[in-house]
Amino acid sequence: MRPVPAPELVRDYHRWMGGVDIHDQLRMQRYSIQGCYKSRKYYKTLFLGLLDMALVIAFIVFRHHRNVNNQRPAKHFAFFETLVEQLLAIDSP
Repeated sequence: MRPVPAPELVRDYHRWMGGVDIHDQLRMQRYSIQGCYKSRKYYKTLFLGLLDMALVIAFIVFRHHRNVNNQRPAKHFAFFETLVEQLLAIDSP
């Protein structure tokens, strides 16, 4: 059996889609807000999906920032705990 060479398109996809794969993996984990709530209203589902996406992107950026500064990368759950604590600490007028 001889190896089959991968088409150039497949190699380009795997080379440039690394961040998308990370985003999809993190979004499908158990911390998904959209997965916790079921709604018949399309706009609620859309909003929760966008909120999930924003949280995952924030975690990816935060983890990249820690890697650049030679710090240990944060765990997903620890990041969300810190985020929730900071949001709850905001004083409302």
